[in-house]
Amino acid sequence: MNRELSNQVLKLNGREFAIQEVIGRGASCVVYRAVCPDKTEHLLKEYNPKHIAIHRNKDGVLCLENEADRAEFEIGLLRFREGHAKQRELRLDSDLKNVTSNVQDIYCAN
Repeated sequence: MNRELSNQVLKLNGREFAIQEVIGRGASCVVYRAVCPDKTEHLLKEYNPKHIAIHRNKDGVLCLENEADRAEFEIGLLRFREGHAKQRELRLDSDLKNVTSNVQDIYCAN
């Protein structure tokens, strides 16, 4: 079952991202290298927890195999978003700029 995106173009918040490759996978996410039409490169981090049975439908949308996992999935997604907010806050509001990742934006999809 393919849980990762490959060779797809995502349209997120009015921008297009062409997925080039998977560059990392952790317990809760997949990181992709993507390119926009203006040739800028981006890293996209997708919440995609290994411990929950998930598949992609024909449109590339993540779907739960078991609806009983919905609450756990939603809690994990909330924590994922909170982590983004904390990284962004650290990057913008502290002297830790050189030791935190360059978190620019969040795109909600799938």
